[in-house]
Amino acid sequence: MIGPEIQHGMEPLPRWRHTLAVAIFRLIGWDVKVQPPTDAKLVMMAAPHTSNWDTVLMLVAASVYRVRMRFLVKDTFPWPLSALLKAFGGIPIDRSGGLGLVDSAIKILEEHDRIMLVLAPSGTRKRTERWRSGFYWIAHGANVPLVCGILDYGAKEAAFGPRIAVTGNVSADMDAIRAAYEGKTARHPENQTPIRIKEEEELAAKDPEFEPPNDRIET
Repeated sequence: MIGPEIQHGMEPLPRWRHTLAVAIFRLIGWDVKVQPPTDAKLVMMAAPHTSNWDTVLMLVAASVYRVRMRFLVKDTFPWPLSALLKAFGGIPIDRSGGLGLVDSAIKILEEHDRIMLVLAPSGTRKRTERWRSGFYWIAHGANVPLVCGILDYGAKEAAFGPRIAVTGNVSADMDAIRAAYEGKTARHPENQTPIRIKEEEELAAKDPEFEPPNDRIET
């Protein structure tokens, strides 16, 4: 059952959004599990991501916890869409300064005292060969932990998964991430992208004894 408001170190939301979110989750039969981490700054992976409903449910779950999700958006969206995205936590990315996405995100994390930056590593709702690795290098470069944000449609649960301190040992860190998402059910399991990044494949090419993860997806 959804419990009382939870104390945390991140940017808080108004109380009315918590009350509304609790009512929504109870109405649709969803629950939240695991208290959010106490870190003031972190990068949260949103997975598995196979449906537009994932974003809606993640926003409701964040409101249950009274945690403001921040996410990256293009700075070219017209008004009023740009204002709506900002209201829900969007941070416009300005590429005019020559910074890439990873460097821009690191800069944003460094400029905030409290922030939960949410990224969908698969980058799309459709199945692709692998996750994009930007989320990993953003956390590594900003020296903040990665947290597994989990939507499990099978159990109807939204949860904060393990807190992973990024070590730079890509294969070990990714093994921890895979373990966190094992057995979690996406809305559309057939569209679920294998949890691996290109750096693991590069390691496999250099080291014949390295065994990259297979394509098995738990459903």
